Amino acid sequence: LMRTGGDAVMPAIAAALPKLPPASRTAMLEVLAARRAKAQVEAVFAATQDEDSQVRAAALKALGDTASAQHLPRLIDLLLAASSSRDQSAAQRSVVAVSDQIADPEARAAQVLACVEKAEGKDRALLLRTAARIGGKKALDVVLADLKSADEDTQDGAVRALADWKDTAAAAQMLE
Repeated sequence: LMRTGGDAVMPAIAAALPKLPPASRTAMLEVLAARRAKAQVEAVFAATQDEDSQVRAAALKALGDTASAQHLPRLIDLLLAASSSRDQSAAQRSVVAVSDQIADPEARAAQVLACVEKAEGKDRALLLRTAARIGGKKALDVVLADLKSADEDTQDGAVRALADWKDTAAAAQMLE
């Protein structure tokens, strides 16, 4: 299936997903991701609500290869709604991967930063750590400002974000 040609293969996999046993759903999500089946992104989004944790994690991971920048708001919602660290990690990787598709490096973190403005506590900290993996001056400025936050979770998220920054841009700030 990874190399099978034809236009009907990916839609057939997407249509079959709900009917397959969990291990097969996971494998088919991996095929959709490997083939970057962007036309089947809605089937992948649907699988993020699966009862099986393996399937959910595979779907969240697959979104990094099947979703586009227009899907970032939905991906961020999935990140914030993730109930396990495994799902959260997979959703975060997908948000970063899809953000990296945006050509302008300074625009990549814009969707995440828009959500940071509205978030508090642990959600804000999670979004700051996500912004760190995307990078950019605006993201760095927000993280630096949150170092002075009165909220302990936000402040912790800002420190962790600086420590995990995507490139060397945060290095000078960490030495201060």
